[in-house]
Amino acid sequence: MRKLKNYLISALVVIPLLIISAPFRTQPTETKAALYSRGYDSIEVSHGFAWFECPSGYLFATEFDATDPFGNRVSGCMCSGSFRERAILFY
Repeated sequence: MRKLKNYLISALVVIPLLIISAPFRTQPTETKAALYSRGYDSIEVSHGFAWFECPSGYLFATEFDATDPFGNRVSGCMCSGSFRERAILFY
């Protein structure tokens, strides 16, 4: 019973911290720069943190909408981390 109580208390502390920290785990400026350098245009980074979109090991996950070099409208997420390369994922 005591272990269950400790797990619940931990969850009540950790979950709100994750939710509060989400807006600080985006990199809108870096996302725009990375997409512009790859030929994307009309980039909108208004969605904020991309929950569950990046593989493990990435600290930052920024959702975006953009126009690709061929004129198609695309949506996706840029994942980045301290010791990882940037990854751009499209939905």
